[in-house]
Amino acid sequence: MRRYTVRAVASGQEIARTSDALLIEGNFYFPSHDVISEALEPARLRTLCVWKGIARYQHVIVNGERISHGAWVYPLPLPWAWFVKGRVAFDVTQGIDIVQESTQTDINSRENRG
Repeated sequence: MRRYTVRAVASGQEIARTSDALLIEGNFYFPSHDVISEALEPARLRTLCVWKGIARYQHVIVNGERISHGAWVYPLPLPWAWFVKGRVAFDVTQGIDIVQESTQTDINSRENRG
């Protein structure tokens, strides 16, 4: 699985930066330790993904402004989606920009086998 170097920016402020993001269904998933914890506030909203499980949403707080349900996590993903556990994704439709800085390839990818 590829790992990406990306950062999340909301209202001009960086709220996450990592070199270990996963790209799943068009969303970058950041390890939670690479997200500024003060930028997230628990929300009540939950949704169900048939293959990942129950997503718990969080509000994104930046410069005193709240972006409702701007992020989500899968705290207990289904067994076949274990790799999203402990990762945070952001809703780009709400003005949260994801800036891709570079790509790291998996050590088992064809490009690295020569």
